[in-house]
Amino acid sequence: MAGLVTLRSRDVLHAYFSAHAAFHVYALGDLDDFYWPHCAWYGWEQKGVLQAVALLYQGFSCPVLLAVSPHPRPDLKDLVTALRPTLARTLYAHLNPGLIHTLEETYQARAHGRHYKMALRRPKLPVVAPIREYTLCRPGKAELAAFYQEVYPACWYDPDSARDPYLGVRQGKELLAVAGVHVVSRRFRVAALGNVATHPNFRGLGLATVLVGHLCRELFGYVDVIGLNVACSNEPAIACYRKLGFEVQGVYEEYMLERNHESRAAGKQVKYA
Repeated sequence: MAGLVTLRSRDVLHAYFSAHAAFHVYALGDLDDFYWPHCAWYGWEQKGVLQAVALLYQGFSCPVLLAVSPHPRPDLKDLVTALRPTLARTLYAHLNPGLIHTLEETYQARAHGRHYKMALRRPKLPVVAPIREYTLCRPGKAELAAFYQEVYPACWYDPDSARDPYLGVRQGKELLAVAGVHVVSRRFRVAALGNVATHPNFRGLGLATVLVGHLCRELFGYVDVIGLNVACSNEPAIACYRKLGFEVQGVYEEYMLERNHESRAAGKQVKYA
């Protein structure tokens, strides 16, 4: 017998995701107390065995659905199909390749491209060059928000929910490049890099590579796996991460979804056994 279940046990979720920890860095990090209140976890079981898991993260104004796995899973399609009537009118989604077809009759989808999940495992410390004429720093939240607004307005940076560490590179008082984390958990020993950006006037100097290398060395003081998501089309960033030792763990797709029409079940929360 197969069916949809809600999942509330961190131990069960940790065991499921740990089997492919380098792929599921975000999911493992979201088990942390800081993120846990914003998470709704759903699973697909067959004969009492958990086959697939999806996360609905509600810590942003737009909910985010994560339905990804390192290998194709038919059970993940069944899970998303079962969840479809309960999902919000608008949401952002990370999906296994091809899984968008499960949602197309309900949502209009705007594709945001294919992405790699990459990861670096401890103790593979990246070799980093000195900053030389530049200075490493820890920018404040207001300065980070202003930098991203100018250089990378599409990034997901929320000063109210941002977690340390964030590192920057300065020349004098000018902030040239920054790198931080989307998710970090000392308890579950994972971190996901995010919001890596360099001012257009200083690109091509290798600042991002050096900066991310220093950040990884700091993170490996209390995590075992560092992951990140990067667009498959972003060749300079991929080259930077490969140089530091990151390896591709899998591919997924991102979409902005808008419901085609209202239905009675749309947006309602349904309880499952």
